[in-house]
Amino acid sequence: MSGPAKAFVLLPDEIRHILVILTVSSAAALIYGALSPDLPAGYEPACVIVMAGFALVFSLIRYVFSLVVPERVSVFAVSAAALLIAFLLRDNAVMDMMEYSGPVVTKGALSLIVYLLWLVLRLYQGSLVTCPALCLVSFGIHIYSYFTGMSDEPQGALGKVIYASLFVLFIHYITAFTGYEKKRMYPFTFFVFMLVCILMIPGRKDPINWEPVIDAGRKIAAGAGDMADSFAYYLSGLVSGAGYQTGYTSFEQSDGPISRSKRTELVVKTTDNTTFYFVDEESGRRFKGRRTVYLTGTGEVDHKRILDVLYSFYAHGLVREDVYLFARTSKLDIGYAYLKTADEIVPQCPIRVTGKTGDPVVGPGNGRKHKKGYELHTDYLDLDLGSPYLIRILRSPNVKVSREEVDYDTLAKYAYMLFGIRFSDTVSQDEYASWQHDERFIEEDLDINGASERMDRLAHEITAGCDNDFDKCLAIETYLRQYRYNTEAGGNGKGNTGSAEGMSTLADGFLFEQGEGYCIHFASSMVMLMRLNGIPARLDTGYRYSFPFDPQDSYEVRAENAHAWPEAYISGFGWVGFEPTSIMTSSGERSWHRRPAAGEGADNGSRHYVSGGNEPVHAPSVVPEAEDVSGKRDEELKTVLGSLKLIAVIVSMVVLMIFLMLGGSWLYRSVRYRNAGPEGRLKLDIDDILRCIRNYSGCTFEDRGLLTDYSPYVPDRFSDRTAEAFEICYGMMYGKGTVTEEEVSAVRELRDTMRKEMRPLHKKSHERNGDQA
Repeated sequence: MSGPAKAFVLLPDEIRHILVILTVSSAAALIYGALSPDLPAGYEPACVIVMAGFALVFSLIRYVFSLVVPERVSVFAVSAAALLIAFLLRDNAVMDMMEYSGPVVTKGALSLIVYLLWLVLRLYQGSLVTCPALCLVSFGIHIYSYFTGMSDEPQGALGKVIYASLFVLFIHYITAFTGYEKKRMYPFTFFVFMLVCILMIPGRKDPINWEPVIDAGRKIAAGAGDMADSFAYYLSGLVSGAGYQTGYTSFEQSDGPISRSKRTELVVKTTDNTTFYFVDEESGRRFKGRRTVYLTGTGEVDHKRILDVLYSFYAHGLVREDVYLFARTSKLDIGYAYLKTADEIVPQCPIRVTGKTGDPVVGPGNGRKHKKGYELHTDYLDLDLGSPYLIRILRSPNVKVSREEVDYDTLAKYAYMLFGIRFSDTVSQDEYASWQHDERFIEEDLDINGASERMDRLAHEITAGCDNDFDKCLAIETYLRQYRYNTEAGGNGKGNTGSAEGMSTLADGFLFEQGEGYCIHFASSMVMLMRLNGIPARLDTGYRYSFPFDPQDSYEVRAENAHAWPEAYISGFGWVGFEPTSIMTSSGERSWHRRPAAGEGADNGSRHYVSGGNEPVHAPSVVPEAEDVSGKRDEELKTVLGSLKLIAVIVSMVVLMIFLMLGGSWLYRSVRYRNAGPEGRLKLDIDDILRCIRNYSGCTFEDRGLLTDYSPYVPDRFSDRTAEAFEICYGMMYGKGTVTEEEVSAVRELRDTMRKEMRPLHKKSHERNGDQA
């Protein structure tokens, strides 16, 4: 074939492969953008342009080589250029042209990834599965992203090119499949012309209103996702393994290995700030912290906890400026997802809990399990248990005023003055009277049944030198946080959280034998060690959720967020939660770090009394929420993780495409062969025999469509059988038109034998044995 004619034939193939890589790279960029929402807006189109540019460069290099050298040689000759490009661009980041301090991946790395994909496409260009599979996956990703808002779609000219390319490739491969037996009636040149025409069509000034279609697509996608999640969730309850998965439960828990589950069990929403900023006093650096909420499961909503806290503040004579340093009211809307329980899941210190209709939720209800979509709207008191100003109160429980001396109206006015809480909407007079006279804890909270002597000795050794209950609890918490967290840890199977004896078994094994465990081991141990010190204690279960740094419309609380923690009753204040689990941050590490401004606060006695409202007019000064300064080390880590994430996504896609290509090709050939009939199978077997002869001989000759042209290149030991096979084929084509099963079997056996023995790698050894090619 002459140079110009060869160029005309090869050019459409190069264009097709460039378009396939363009669509695949845009789909990969969409996935990566969804996984890394903190990337700058220009990162996705930058990656697409760079990767498409590399595909164009490789195709041009190969195109030049192909005019003078054989096909295979030209494909692999590009590897030298690819390695050179990767070396030269190894330090050149994709975002170096934009204001972005964290380069995610280098252009050199992208060039190698593109070359790998390009090479696969070139080597398997004859397959009817490779390119169509890639385009189909890319098409599906773009459609899903468009209807679900998974990531920002490319805009402007680039977006038009991508979607036009997807459309053209999709139509091209449909016609290729349907018209394959007709030798593809429409060449790719026709579709290139179609693509150019589409791109030349000017866009409308006023875009088409696709909202109804988009809404319908989103509903279909959401419905399909919910159906899949529901099926997987309910099916999971039918199978049990050696361990169990994380997730909320109101039943007692036994020790044993657990596996984490990312199943969404709650969806929460809040309009409050979920982060805070503070300045480290020693280094002077500014940091950003995340707020953490503990959600506890309860059969009924109890307001005694908020009454305990308000009474403590009142008895200590605190005013709004004092309380502002460590307490705030907050709102949280809680929606049940894949959660099976009749319990109400609420924050630890609820003020008011209402249902979907706005009616107060008290419980315990009728005991029926709540379904998906059940909603709770909560107002609660958020406390900074790491604040030194609140710790000062917890360390001095002696109060001058008893509960009986504080009447309903007095505490109601005080609650409104501090936080704007209206008792009429929260606590009834009867509930208040019950709180005044009820015991703060029950006898079970001091139960030490099953505790061993060595546990009792350890409990008093840890708290030696502590002169108040709160410091004893802190000492126990600090001691337990030295133990190793391990979800694979398992005891003797006899411990559980349902009784003092069961918790004692858990604690004894954890403290003196295993030395490692997870939340129920840490929590049970702290409960028993506190009780052995005469401090009422209990184990609470629910969720521990830390909000992300970036605000969102809603937050998913997953099964892996399920948690167990201990609570101690501190006289004069009420129930206080602790965090002995070593993998979790302690209350001190989560502190808001609020400090009184100069001349304000309890330290110097200068206070400003303000009546009503949620925020005091003369609130102590706090660090403004101006910027996030997590530090260069965190940024570098994020950059590295982002780079690995992008590379992993693209490599995974390439591996998936190779798998689909090989598996799809094998499946296509198998189905086609099985359904071809005797005559069709004979023709396919003859084609395979001819291919074996061509590959084995390594010679190039003009195929005139005559089987006898191949005879001189057949090894001697196969010449007779090959001649018979050719004769059978000619007889079918020009004679009787049919073949027998015996003839088909003979040709198939010849094909299988030639496949095994006539490989190119074995050619020289065959020649040494006397074969002639």
